[in-house]
Parts: sequence; structure tokens; C-alpha cells
Amino acid sequence: MVKYLLLDIEGTVGSISFVKDDLFSYAEKHYKEYVEQHYEEDQNLHALGDSPESTLSAIRKLHAEGSKDRHFKHVQGSIWKDGYKRNELVSHLFPDVIPFIERALQIGSKVYIYSSGSVPAQKLYFSHTESGDILPFLSGFFDTTTGIKTESDSYKKIIGDSDAREWLFLSDNINELKAAQRIGIHVGLVVRPGNETVSETEGIPVYHSFDCLFTE
Repeated sequence: MVKYLLLDIEGTVGSISFVKDDLFSYAEKHYKEYVEQHYEEDQNLHALGDSPESTLSAIRKLHAEGSKDRHFKHVQGSIWKDGYKRNELVSHLFPDVIPFIERALQIGSKVYIYSSGSVPAQKLYFSHTESGDILPFLSGFFDTTTGIKTESDSYKKIIGDSDAREWLFLSDNINELKAAQRIGIHVGLVVRPGNETVSETEGIPVYHSFDCLFTE
């Protein structure tokens, strides 16, 4: 039995296009404004540069690189928080996600999120979905402060003293799945519209939908 369900966000529960075309582009449009308004009090901005100008330059470079730098991700998350408050952003969920999570909860499983986005950004995402606030469905969140998603040690930290065989991790990234699988976690590759094609799944189960999971 799966007691713990671990879910990725981008390309798994929500579309890659929403993250890239909506969230990332929204942040990009507001970097300059955010730096100008918050440079004095936001220590994450200070960590990225020694002046507003150098910080903005660094942020734009990190954005272009798709960086996972924690200070940069904090800035993105803060910008998204403002966007959600203004109702300018609404998170995308695939239609099979909420029924799937509800089925998991009905059999006593706990649902966790593991994403490269910061934990505050994750909470924003799930509190402002097209179906409303679904944070009450979720038991916890992990980001890159726990560890890199392609390293097995990260998953050891997540599961703690629990049995790895009681976990199921679902992601669109085959390298993340391999890292989790190496410590005994059950894994599944999620294939969604717009995801990159994975040519070799190496025996990892493939799911085009969650409709077949946790059903009798």
C-alpha cells in the first residue's frame, strides 16, 4: 500500500506551458519593478548583487539560464505572490489531479509536493488553483533546500525513517525518478501534453493520466 504520495508540479500536476508562459513570463516582466521597490529590505536581492543595477542584471541572467538558485527562486516567488494577490495569476491543474488526490486521501495516504520552486511558491500555487485552495489536501512540501532532485540523498531526507517501499513518486523527469528509485521508492513517469519526449523509460511505469491510480 502507498502510504505516502510524492508529486512533482511542472509537467506532472500542472502544465509546463503554464509555468513557462505564465509564471516565468510574469516574473520576467516584474523583475525591474521588484528590485526598485524592495532592494533595501529584501536580503535575497542583496545576495544576488551589491547594487540594484547589478542585482537586476544577475536576476535576468539567472532567469535566462533557468537557474534554481535559492535567492533567485525567492525573488520569483515574491513576485508571484503579488500576482496571485492581484488575481493576475491562477494556477493550472490537470483535470485528473484533484480526483486522484482525493482517492489517495480516502485510502489513508498522505500527499506531499517536491518541486524546484521554493516552498512558499509551492503553497501559492496550490492555494490559487482553478479549483480554489487545495492546501488542506497536502501534508507537506519539499524544495531544493532539501536537496537536488536528481540526487538520491534528497529522497533519503524526505522519507526519513519511513519505509521507502511505502512511497510513490510521480514526475515527468526520468532522472529524478531514477534517483528516487535507487533508494527503493516506487516511481512513475508522467507524460502530459507539452512534456519532453522520454525515449527510454528503463522499465519505469508510464502514466498519461492519473485516472488508473488508486482505483479498485
